[in-house]
Amino acid sequence: GDQKYVVADVPAMGFTWIGSSGASPKSSSPKQVPLAEEMVLRNEYCEVEIDPDSGGMRGIRDYGRGTNRMGQQLAMLLGPNTTELDHPVGAAPKEVYSRMVAHRVTVTSSGPALGEIITEGDLLPPEGEEDDRLAGFRQRFRLWKGRPVLEIETSLEIDRMPQENPWQSYYSSRFAWADKESSITRSVFL
Repeated sequence: GDQKYVVADVPAMGFTWIGSSGASPKSSSPKQVPLAEEMVLRNEYCEVEIDPDSGGMRGIRDYGRGTNRMGQQLAMLLGPNTTELDHPVGAAPKEVYSRMVAHRVTVTSSGPALGEIITEGDLLPPEGEEDDRLAGFRQRFRLWKGRPVLEIETSLEIDRMPQENPWQSYYSSRFAWADKESSITRSVFL
């Protein structure tokens, strides 16, 4: 479109010159692989696979390692399943989550500075229940060249508000990873 993105590597105590739009850049490297195509975002640090069915992140992998490091999906906790048929007597009831269904996955930027994929869809009740939409979602996955950070921006269009108890009913972005020894950190309001 009419937007241009730049990743400028500025030397210490120096400057970088970015020429006018009329100048053609000199290509010092062979043809580069796009940063985004179909269901994959990539840069020199990692490769991110988007799930076409859910619209969430199927996996993120380091280059040179085929191991999936983490996955992500949006969900609404609908509350505990209190029917006696679904859990043994005396056991804690299982939590019931919505399912994430993608309607559209779009590559909006394929590089050379930014790879971006946007997914859109609905959060629906579990299989076997009425398909009344709980919320619509839009997720933007961004991966910049030269940055080892995946940006995930999520917006919800809520049709059904959570129930009063915030510990038993809420919207969430759920992450899953294979290594239980991983140290997970977070910040507040950032």
